[in-house]
Amino acid sequence: ALKRLCDFDQLKASSFLQRHGDGPTYAEPERERLPAFLCERLRHCAAKAGVRVETVFLSAYALWIWQRRSEKTNPIIGVCTNGRHYQDLLRLVGPVSKCLPVALAVRRTSVLSEILAEHESKMLACEECHESFAWEKLWPGDSQLDSRACFLEHAFEHIDTGTCWQMGDCRTRVERLYASNDRFALKLVSQQMEDGMAIEFQFSPAVHNHDSVRNCLQQYLAVLSRISEDLDSVVEKIEILSPEERERVVNPWNRTECSYPDLCLHEIFERQVSRTPEATALVFED
Repeated sequence: ALKRLCDFDQLKASSFLQRHGDGPTYAEPERERLPAFLCERLRHCAAKAGVRVETVFLSAYALWIWQRRSEKTNPIIGVCTNGRHYQDLLRLVGPVSKCLPVALAVRRTSVLSEILAEHESKMLACEECHESFAWEKLWPGDSQLDSRACFLEHAFEHIDTGTCWQMGDCRTRVERLYASNDRFALKLVSQQMEDGMAIEFQFSPAVHNHDSVRNCLQQYLAVLSRISEDLDSVVEKIEILSPEERERVVNPWNRTECSYPDLCLHEIFERQVSRTPEATALVFED
């Protein structure tokens, strides 16, 4: 079952596994509450595709990672699932988390509805394998690979805090929940609340900073919004730039005009030689 979930060769060959210190250190996450209209579109999108809302969040995350990669390899994401016996564990020790590395296929010409259905199947398989997973099972006998050495590049978790408890006149609910013994560079957490939905990016400050993560969040929201609008879109047509980013890239960053001296090319070359006579002008082969 584990082999069906994870591309072992890609996992071991990539920078997915890295040696780090004895414990993870994380910065204050970047968080955003989703507007009501987007929450409604996401629920409608999930129902139309026959998947859970959390799968829509995960698929958007996989598409965002895929779009950012120049080599367009399938993302491997550490997916945190509750597993079959999570409630028993919750009562005994409180909330815990464990990431199962899952290879999520993204094909350039696939329709979004097909991607969602495939990722939903992977998510259901995760819940079956959750309790039995251990890093040591992936490569038996490799002493360098254990739960302390495996550092996930990307991770994902969906939490539901929509349940409220009534005790007499007192009504309580969980506003935010965080518990993790996993190690990652960037983790997307989607949250279902009583009155809406929210997302947050948790991150390691050794890899990211707040500015870059805020940019990641806006790009992710652009992908999520596009998925919720049209399930018949093709993957390669998904745009990760927000309208504001596209405007910045196309216009201000693309203004490359500059003053040019009224000289011939060989005269410009001679002027540069006179300024830096010791510099190398040309290198050919070795």
